[in-house]
Amino acid sequence: MRHRPLYLFFFILIFGVVAFGQPKVAKPTPEPTRKLDPLSDVEKSLDYRKLLQSQPDYVADEKYFYWEGFGGFSIVNKVGRKGPRSFQDTGMIRVLADGERTVTMHPASKNFEEVKDGGKAVNNLSGLVTQLLSREGITFVPLGIMTVNGKYPAIQVEVKGKDAKRQVFLYFAKDLKYLVVASESIGPPPYRETRQLFNVSLEPADDLFQIPTGYSATPKHT
Repeated sequence: MRHRPLYLFFFILIFGVVAFGQPKVAKPTPEPTRKLDPLSDVEKSLDYRKLLQSQPDYVADEKYFYWEGFGGFSIVNKVGRKGPRSFQDTGMIRVLADGERTVTMHPASKNFEEVKDGGKAVNNLSGLVTQLLSREGITFVPLGIMTVNGKYPAIQVEVKGKDAKRQVFLYFAKDLKYLVVASESIGPPPYRETRQLFNVSLEPADDLFQIPTGYSATPKHT
């Protein structure tokens, strides 16, 4: 009998660890049956672009889920927005953006780095809203009403654009001043990306958007 080369065994082992041994691997959940309640005439006629431009201040927990067939992951971060300022806290780093600068803070060392980059949007629902508002030629199509996370009655709106490769849906919570409490991006199967807000408050504290006392700037190396 001819034996397979030993290096082939190690190649398969290493490939398996790299491809499938990542932490926080998430399995996709079955796509729920969408049961949408009908919209009122007022809800059909709302200006959803204007609602995006006037999103209320908030602080919440945000669950992010990503799946692309062979693997995926999910994570929960603390997020918020107040006026032009936004933040995201992963538990290990905290990122602030205010329209002029981006600040990355490290709670363990109490250091921070500041970059004057125009205050790039943080990677959360607030950042997605900012990105959508910067695009030309997109339209908003309200589809119906459904409850998000079993708590927030929300208007499901499809965001359409030219040459779009994915379906994008936003969910505007009726009882939270039309705050976007969830988003869904669906590409060619099996790609799927979602964001959902939990524990929402419309009264975020100012100190969430500030560098805490006792933090120092990380020295810049030249």
